[in-house]
Amino acid sequence: MKRLKSQTKTTDQVEVVLKLSGGVDKNRKKMKLLLKKRRAKYGIGTHGSAGFQRKTLGTTGTRHESEHVVGYNVYAEDYDRKHGQGKIIEMQGLAYLEVKPLHRAHPGTGSGAVADEYRDIQRGILQDGQSGHTAKTASSAVQFNQLEYAHLPSDAKGDASDLDFTIANISYEVMVRNGQSITFYDGTGHTSFQISQVERAEMLLAYEIRKTGQWPTQQRIAEVLKSCGLDPIVQKNARTGEDIVL
Repeated sequence: MKRLKSQTKTTDQVEVVLKLSGGVDKNRKKMKLLLKKRRAKYGIGTHGSAGFQRKTLGTTGTRHESEHVVGYNVYAEDYDRKHGQGKIIEMQGLAYLEVKPLHRAHPGTGSGAVADEYRDIQRGILQDGQSGHTAKTASSAVQFNQLEYAHLPSDAKGDASDLDFTIANISYEVMVRNGQSITFYDGTGHTSFQISQVERAEMLLAYEIRKTGQWPTQQRIAEVLKSCGLDPIVQKNARTGEDIVL
């Protein structure tokens, strides 16, 4: 795949990629409001922007909580998140507004053996990237986070409304659009994994798969790649004759 310069979006040309719920026009307007906030201390798509996002999207902490797509205890376990540098590091972490009961049910939010296993796996993804063994570290870590949401029981949503889910959808897409990197602190230093356009497409598709429970069609994969400014390469499957997006 190659980058298409002509398809790079500005904040005045925002198109909604995740058409999962809510009116597309209304969602576009809300996304534009979020993406235009450029001079904040913490960029949109980080934990530090949660308060602004709640205000802009018309929700509260009782309906939506900030979800670090890579848990703080994964990427900065040697820091005290409540004080000094640790607090700043937490605020800079990639995050979006998730529906509260789902966030509460996710293993990355809790404690115990299941939570420890989740964090160990996600930390391993970052360590593999640090060692050069994982080419798309940010995407792999976020896809794992979303996979755990996909495996939650259907009743985990509690009393969440359609509007609650729409707000989460918007916040997630804005995080993917605006997020630049995931940084891993290992006690001796840090490694920043820049988010490529291919990874953005993968992160959007991972969220869509989680929501629909279905693997996207080749046409849908191509659409999402194009929305991220990429030119998908399409080849024929020699056995079936179907188009395959590369």
